[in-house]
Amino acid sequence: MVSWKMIRNLAASCLAFIVMLYLTGCTNKDNLTGNNWSGVTVQTIVDSTCFSDDCATGNGGFSFPSEGKIGGLESALLCGKWDGVEAEALMRFTGIPQDFYIPGGAYQDSCWLELTLVKRSPAGRNPLELSLSKLNQVWRADSTALVLDENIHPLNQPAFTVPDSVSTYGTVVKIPLAASDLENWREGWEDVADTLGFSMVITSSDGAYGEILSRESGRGPRLRFNYKAPDDTTLYKYESRAFVDSYRADYETAPVLENRWVLSNIAPSRLYVNFNLNYDLFVDPAGNILSEKDRKRATINKAELILYLKDNDYYGSEIQYYLWTDWLREHLDLDPAIAIPEGKISSGLETASALVTGDRVVVNITPIVQAFASGDEDIDSPGDQPFGVIIRSRHEMLRFGKMEFWHFDDPDTPVNKMPRLVIKYTPPFL
Repeated sequence: MVSWKMIRNLAASCLAFIVMLYLTGCTNKDNLTGNNWSGVTVQTIVDSTCFSDDCATGNGGFSFPSEGKIGGLESALLCGKWDGVEAEALMRFTGIPQDFYIPGGAYQDSCWLELTLVKRSPAGRNPLELSLSKLNQVWRADSTALVLDENIHPLNQPAFTVPDSVSTYGTVVKIPLAASDLENWREGWEDVADTLGFSMVITSSDGAYGEILSRESGRGPRLRFNYKAPDDTTLYKYESRAFVDSYRADYETAPVLENRWVLSNIAPSRLYVNFNLNYDLFVDPAGNILSEKDRKRATINKAELILYLKDNDYYGSEIQYYLWTDWLREHLDLDPAIAIPEGKISSGLETASALVTGDRVVVNITPIVQAFASGDEDIDSPGDQPFGVIIRSRHEMLRFGKMEFWHFDDPDTPVNKMPRLVIKYTPPFL
C-alpha cells in the first residue's frame, strides 16, 4: 500500500527535478550552449595570421582546375563567346509533321522559337545576338562534345538581338523563324528526321553570353508555328517544348595558379585554402589558455572563412553564389601546387548561398574545425592541424562567371582585405 509520506517524497523529488531543468535551461543570449549560472560564455577568435605556407601540406593556398562535364540535366543552356569560353545551346523538337506548308509570307507571327533568358553579359560591352542553325546529326545531351561542326547548317534568317535588360526570374524572347526553314526541316535528313526530330543550335555574337532555361526547369525552349497540310484547308498548330536540350562548350583547362584564389564555373577552377589553428587563442572566460583536454571538449559553435573579393563581374545583388567545401582527410604534399586528385578529397558540405552585397564571401567550415579541434581519432594529423579545404562553386558547368579573392601571399593585398578565420566556441563547463 502507498503511504502519503511516499507520495510527498515523490512529489518533492519531481519538483526539484523541474527546478533543476528550469535553471539549466535559462541560457544567456550570447551563449549558445551555456547557461546563466555557470559563467561559461561564447568566446570569439578572429585570426588573419593563420594563413601561411608553413602548414601541414606546405602550401597555404592556390587555385587548381577540375574536370568539367556536361551531364545533360543542367537547369540552364549556356550560349556565348566570353572570356575564352565558346558555348552553343542545342535542342531537339519531335512530332513535327512531314509534309506541310505555312500560309502567308516568309515570316509569320505564328512562327517562332521561344527562349527564357535569366542572365546575359553586361549590355554596356557588346550586344548579345543569337543566331540559329540546323543540326543534322544524332546527338545525346550528355555527350555534346561529339557534335561535329560540319553537320551544323545556318538557317535563312538574321541574328536576333537580345534586350539589354534580362530578369533573373526569366525574360521571354521570341525569335522569328523563316517559313522555308520550317517547311524544309527534313532536307538532308530525310532518312532519319522523322525519328530523331528537328535539332537546332544557337550561337552568340563575340564578347557576349546568355543563359537560357532548359527543359529541366519546366520553362525550356518552345517551338510554335501554324501550318496547313496539302489538300486540306484546316489550319493546324504545332507547339511543343524541346524534347531534349543541352549545350556544348569549348575552353582551355584552367591553370594551376600559385598564390591566387580564382573560383570559376566554366573552365572550372577551385580554391585550396589551408590555415593553422592557433590553439593558444582558445581560452576560458577568464583568459586562461585551455588545456589540450579542455580544448578537445570545447564546442565549436561556428567557424567561418572570410574571403575578400578582388574581382567579380558576375555575382551581385541579384545572382546568389553557392559554394561547397570539401576537405583533405590525409596529408598531401602540395609544394609545389598541383591539381588535387578527386580521390584525395572527402565530400564536405554546402557552406554558403547568398547574395554578394559587399566585398566579401563567408564560408562555413564549422564541422571541419570541430573535427580537428576535438582531435578526431579518425584523422591522423600531427598537432591536430587541418590539411586544408577545397572550395568549389555549385554552379560549375551551370553558369558563366567567376570570382577572384585576395590571397594572403599577394604583396598587393590590402591589410583590410586579408582572409580571416573567425571561430566562436564554448569552453567546457566542468
